[in-house]
Amino acid sequence: FDLKNAKHIVLYGRNIVESLKVKEAKEFMGALANGARCTYIDPRASITACKATRYWQVRPNSDYALNLAIIHEVLKQEVYDKEFVERFVSGMDYLREAVKDTTPEWQEPHTGIPAAEIRAFVGEIAADAPRVIFHPGWMSARHRQSFHVTRSALILNALLGNIETPGGCLIAK
Repeated sequence: FDLKNAKHIVLYGRNIVESLKVKEAKEFMGALANGARCTYIDPRASITACKATRYWQVRPNSDYALNLAIIHEVLKQEVYDKEFVERFVSGMDYLREAVKDTTPEWQEPHTGIPAAEIRAFVGEIAADAPRVIFHPGWMSARHRQSFHVTRSALILNALLGNIETPGGCLIAK
């Protein structure tokens, strides 16, 4: 992840400030110092939550519902990178069908995050794209849906076209 050039970093329980990866923590703090926003999603407050621009203290095991609602809203508002998606993504019809009912209102009782905040967030990431990173986490809690949380975070990265671009997700070579 090209943290130092990102405009918005979304972390799922990735307490990056207190991590063992000093270089990553320094790049994260440098990005914040340069004006990057951070949305931190975790049931537990941490030092990273204190540094974040936005802290969503979601209910445990609800991050997948949150991501589905974000995907729903990205598609509804049509703020995804159409050129990138056309060129590199398959299965958009399936994705649209899968998230058609996962509205911001639908996720509210699951996560505790108001629907209006989801819509505002989608507006922010659309403005910051493609320099937005949905960090899928590091050794997540491995709860019942953690695989789907990671997968949906990666889907959001692809929708925003932030693969192999500065401030996005760089593939190791």
